Formats: sequence, C-alpha cells, structure tokens
Amino acid sequence: MLSGPIENIGLQTIVLVCASLLGVLTILFFLLWVGWKKEGVRGNTCPYCKRPMRLGIDVAKSITGMVNAFLEEQLQPENPKIDFARAAFCPVSGRIFPECVSNTEQITLSWSFLKKRCEGAFVSWGSLSEEEKGILKLLHGSLEGFQIEQSSSRLRPEEVEEDLLALSPGPLYIDRKAKVVMGWKKVPGTYFEVFVVQQPHFQSLEETL
Repeated sequence: MLSGPIENIGLQTIVLVCASLLGVLTILFFLLWVGWKKEGVRGNTCPYCKRPMRLGIDVAKSITGMVNAFLEEQLQPENPKIDFARAAFCPVSGRIFPECVSNTEQITLSWSFLKKRCEGAFVSWGSLSEEEKGILKLLHGSLEGFQIEQSSSRLRPEEVEEDLLALSPGPLYIDRKAKVVMGWKKVPGTYFEVFVVQQPHFQSLEETL
C-alpha cells in the first residue's frame, strides 16, 4: 500500500536530479558562450599571422619591466615605454602593439600601425638594392638587433610573403627619403618583440668619413 507514495517520491527525486544536472549544464554552456563571444568580438587580429591577439594586461609585471627596460636602452626618444593596459600582443610571434586597446578591451589594429608609429613612406628592407643597404648601414652606424638577414623583396610591408611572417625578429622597414628605419627587436630573456624606431646618426656619407 506504500508503494505508490514511495514510487512518487523516487520519481520526483529522479526528476529533481535531472533538472539540477540540466541547470548546471545550461550554466556551463552559457559561461562558455559568453567567453567565446567576448573573445570573438575583442577586435582585430594580428596583421602578420591573422591570429587573435591577447591583452597586454595579461603579461606578468616582471616581464613588462624587462620590456620597458629594453626600450629605455634604445636611447632615442621615439621609443617610449609601453603602457601594457593599452597594448596587445600576438601569442604566436610575441610582437607587442602599443596603443591599440580601448577602455572596453577592444583591439583596433591594422597595417596602419606603421604610420602611427612613425610618419613616412616605409618599404621592406629586402626590396632595397645592396648599395642602398650598405649606405644605410653606414649612416646608422649599427643596425644590431634588427632583422637584416631575411626580408620580403616586395616594397609594401603588408604584402610580405607568407613564409617570412614567422621570422624572429620580425621585419625591418626603411624610409628611403629620411633614412629612418623601424623594425622589430627581440627583448632579451623573453619571447616578446618590440617595434623600434631608429634615426640615422649621419645625414650623408661625407659625415661618415
């Protein structure tokens, strides 16, 4: 005679457990969806490898200190410290892009980062003749740390060949008129790279003599 109520209690328990499990799964899926959605709308991808960027605020303080100390060693005022709260980096290459993150953590980034970094008509190092390269080396005194071994033969930086995208450090660019160079340098002790602007030490070959 008690089988009826007992069966009802058992059935209610099963329904309650199933509903609880369904609720937990729903919450988990919702959290995963929110995380995916947030990542998906975070903003632009890396100009080089087209992979999603990561926020600079995720970089450990000890590493940010090393990066900014390296920039201080560059001496020239065109290379200020990086505000990592406003920066993003490529997790593939470690290249850091300053001033591209909004207050809402949206990343705005494109090949225009070159002009924003330094005004000028910049072309790829590999597109220069050997004579031009030699002159630039003399005018700058040293191009140590920059990528001068391999470079795209195409003038426009954004047309770099796919097999050169992963070079470390990244590409070097030159303004033929102003003789200014800017390119990626590896930060010692880290896998990060920073974009460095370098003005020539001399304005003409006569000054180098």
